[in-house]
Amino acid sequence: MIEEKEEIWIAEVVVIEEMTEEAAVAVTEEVVAVQEVVVDKVEEAADLAVVVEVADLVVVEEVAVVEEQAVVAEEEDKLEIKTKLKTRN
Repeated sequence: MIEEKEEIWIAEVVVIEEMTEEAAVAVTEEVVAVQEVVVDKVEEAADLAVVVEVADLVVVEEVAVVEEQAVVAEEEDKLEIKTKLKTRN
């Protein structure tokens, strides 16, 4: 009778061990899947950061062009005023 109980106990331990191993494999697979998602999200964030940086550079360039156009327009206005003053005299 004791041997029978020991065999049952050993069988239960083996089943628990197998279940633990299966659970460990499942957890490991889940961790790998989560890591892949994290890598994808980090790559997406990096891509978005580059897009934002490029957009910022475009805006800076456009502002510089507008400022340059304003300076040119101001110089043209000054020249026009000087020309009008000269023609009046």
